[in-house]
Amino acid sequence: MPQFRPSGVGKPSQYSVRRKINEIKYDQFPWMLEVTKCAVQMAIIQLGQAFANSWKNPEHFKYPKYKKKYVSDSFTISNDHFQVKGSRIRIPKLGWVRMREPVV
Repeated sequence: MPQFRPSGVGKPSQYSVRRKINEIKYDQFPWMLEVTKCAVQMAIIQLGQAFANSWKNPEHFKYPKYKKKYVSDSFTISNDHFQVKGSRIRIPKLGWVRMREPVV
């Protein structure tokens, strides 16, 4: 099933998405300034990889789909941006959060 793309618009990539978000985030998405930058950066990197995979091998990888809010919510941060103490984790700009399982 072909995907709709307006004429004159190239294939999105990690870099084009990043540029576009940096242009509009202060006006349209001010909440992005309240969360750790790693979550947003990793989401853009993963979206760029999903686009690249879908064009490189369309039989195996499908075009990326919108992820519904509150369904399997997750985000990624790098190893040097968090701390774990017992059954709590410290996330930048969010603070200490309880986990279900303590670290052994």
